[in-house]
Amino acid sequence: MPLGSLASPSTPGIASRKGIAWGTSPPSEDSSVLVLTTPGRHYVDVRFALSGPATEGVFWAFAGTVKYTAQVSPSSTSAPGSASSASGSESESGLSPGWSRAMVGEWSHPIDSMGNYDGIDRADIFNLDNGDQVEFGTLENPDTGKVELFKEYWSRPDNADELYPCVYARIEGEGETKGMVIRVGNLAQGIVQSQGKVRVVRWRKSAGAGEGWEEDARSDEGAAGRIPIAWICEGERRVGERTQSDEISWVVDEVA
Repeated sequence: MPLGSLASPSTPGIASRKGIAWGTSPPSEDSSVLVLTTPGRHYVDVRFALSGPATEGVFWAFAGTVKYTAQVSPSSTSAPGSASSASGSESESGLSPGWSRAMVGEWSHPIDSMGNYDGIDRADIFNLDNGDQVEFGTLENPDTGKVELFKEYWSRPDNADELYPCVYARIEGEGETKGMVIRVGNLAQGIVQSQGKVRVVRWRKSAGAGEGWEEDARSDEGAAGRIPIAWICEGERRVGERTQSDEISWVVDEVA
């Protein structure tokens, strides 16, 4: 879920998944996956199913922080299996054309609709010449129940070139109810978890004369009333600002 935020430590990120492949199977896409990441490395990942009864709600959603670590000097890195690594040709930078090992990502899941996540969500990330990224790692395949190699393909969604303003707010305190909401440019997502139940909301700013915000119809009913998504999308926010939503206190921790 890395795209965009790797460009610079001070750059927000918007990533849309183009497909996932398990083991040696070809890639496919069964979800509408959008990840918003702040410069401070907070993220909200919301995945709506594209088919079946789950299209009426979230298929999987989680949020937390991500740590990126450069592992190999770019001047000496080439990805195995690329055309140039087989032929021996390299670009001027010393990289195999089409591949550039960016870094390793590690994601925490303090909020997760699948339940308590105690494992390590860790993957290698490679850059592609077209600006997309591919992520390699291991994870439990929900269809088989076994830990398998996965490959995810990430791109920036259409009409998502605007990265600012970027705002991150969270539920205050260390109580049972946890929540995060992030705006990056013309996209926003929020998640709240209470008593084991997770609710999510996704908004997009519409183009045209009205330029208003539209809620994704697959968002959980009433989620926008519990998550202050309208508050972070409308008007200028400042770090330290607070608001009440459904009698819960939220605070702005990051603005870019």
